[in-house]
Amino acid sequence: MNQRFLVKTTTKVLLLIACLSAFLDVLKIHRGIIFVYSVLLVLFIFFFIKKINLKAFILLSGCNLILFTGFKIINGIEIKNLIFFIVTYLFLLMLFYLIYLRRSSFSKEKFKKEKGFITKLMVLKAAKTKINRKVDNVDRGIEDILNIYDLNKEFEKIQKLEDALKVFSQFFKDRYDTDRYFFIFKKEDESDVSFEKVSNGFNLEHSKISSINLKNLKELEQLFYSDKTVFCKDFRKSKKYHQLYVYFPAAEFVSIPIISEDLGVGLYILFSNPTKPFPRTLRKERDTLAQLINGILRKTLLYVKMERLSEIDGLTKIYSRGYFNKILEELISVDQKEQKCFSLSIFDIDFFKSCNDNYGHQFGDYVLRKLSDLVTRSLTDKEIFARYGGEEFIIIFLGLTKKYAGKILEDIRKTIEDYEFNADRNFVKLTVSFGLSQFPEDGADSKTILKNADQALYTAKNTGRNRVVVFDRDARDEMDKKTKKNTRQGLERDL
Repeated sequence: MNQRFLVKTTTKVLLLIACLSAFLDVLKIHRGIIFVYSVLLVLFIFFFIKKINLKAFILLSGCNLILFTGFKIINGIEIKNLIFFIVTYLFLLMLFYLIYLRRSSFSKEKFKKEKGFITKLMVLKAAKTKINRKVDNVDRGIEDILNIYDLNKEFEKIQKLEDALKVFSQFFKDRYDTDRYFFIFKKEDESDVSFEKVSNGFNLEHSKISSINLKNLKELEQLFYSDKTVFCKDFRKSKKYHQLYVYFPAAEFVSIPIISEDLGVGLYILFSNPTKPFPRTLRKERDTLAQLINGILRKTLLYVKMERLSEIDGLTKIYSRGYFNKILEELISVDQKEQKCFSLSIFDIDFFKSCNDNYGHQFGDYVLRKLSDLVTRSLTDKEIFARYGGEEFIIIFLGLTKKYAGKILEDIRKTIEDYEFNADRNFVKLTVSFGLSQFPEDGADSKTILKNADQALYTAKNTGRNRVVVFDRDARDEMDKKTKKNTRQGLERDL
C-alpha cells in the first residue's frame, strides 16, 4: 500500500514540476502553447476514464503536436525553442502513458484475484447445474416405464439409494417371487475410485460377498462394463459364469448395467431362487425392467454424487461444517436414548493471520490442506473430522471420554508442532490450540457442548497457546463468580 502511494505521489509531483516549468518557459516565447498542453491534458483525462482508446489518444495527441508545430514554423519560431517544445510535449505524453500503465497493472492484479475466485464459484455452479440437468433427463426417460408398473408414487420422492433398493426388492418379491439381488456401484472422489456393494438374500459371511471386487472376479467385471442386459439360464451349469455361481447360487440371473454418459457406473444383478427359475412374466418384461432399473438407479447415484459435493469441504477434502452439524444432531438424538458418550474438540491454528500476511494466501491454503492430512493420519475411521470455518477444525471421538480423547489430541498437537511447512524453501513451524468437551457430561445438546468446547479453546488461547485444554465446569463456575464479584464491586464504587 505504501509503495503504491509513493509511486502515485512521485508521479504527480514530477508531472506538476514539468508542466509548470514548461508553461513558465514558453509563456516568454510564444502565445498559444498553453492551449496545446491543455488539449493534451484533456485528451489524457478522456483516455484515463476510458472515453477514448489508446490508438485514438496517440493519434489525436500526435495531430495536436503536428498542427501546432506546423503553424509555428509558418509563423516563424527559433529552432531551439521549437526543439524544446517538441521534447517537452513528448516527455509529457510518455509520462501520461506511464501513469496509465501503472494504474492498469494494479487493476490487472486485482482482477486476477477476483477472476480466480469467480472461476472456482462458476465451476461449482456449473457442476451442480450439469447434475440437475442429468436428473431432469433421467426423469423424462423413465416416466413412461414408471407408469407401466404403477410405481410412480413410490419413486417420485425417492432420492436415497437404499430407499430405491428397498422399493425394488419389494416389487420383485411381489411380481417375480424373488428379492435376491447384488448391486455394485462406483464412487469417485477426484483421483480416488472405489466400489460399494449392496446385496439381499445372501449370507455375506459364508458367500464372502464382502470380498468381491472387479479384479478378483473377471466375470463380474465383464458384466459391469457390458452395455447390454445379460439373461443367464441354467446358471448352475454355465461354463462362462461358473465362478459367479460360487458366490450367488441361483437357477437364473438377469444382469443390468447402469450406464451414464456411455460409461459403466454400476451393475444390478437379480437372481432367481436356487431351485426355481424366473416366471415367464419377467422374461417378457426383461427389456422394460432393465430400462426401469437403469433409470432409477442412475438417478439415485446422481443424488449420491450431489450429496457428496455438499458433504466435503472443497479445499481440505474433509467433511464440511454443514454436514458435521447434521451428523452431530443425529448423534445426540441417538446417543441420548442409548446413553452413550462421545468427546468433541474444537481447534485452530495459532497466529494463522500473520502466516497469511507473511507468506500469502496460497501458502495459507497449503497449510490448511497439509494440516488436515496430518490430523487425518492420526485418526481412525470412527472419528468424524471436519473443517468448521477458516482455520478452525472440529473432531468427534465416538465412544471416548475426555481422558482418552485428550491423549489423542496431545499426539496430534506434537505431530503438528514438529512438522515443518515448506514456504518456497523457507520452512515454517506452526502450532495449534485445542478445546475439549464431552457429551452428555458437558452438555446435553449441540449448542451447549459446542459452546463449552469453544470456551476451553478460548482458555487455551489465553494461557499460552499450543496446548490441549479440557472443559472444566467447576473452573468455569469459579471464573463466572469472580467476574460477577468484580462487576458488583465496580458498581458499588460507582454508586
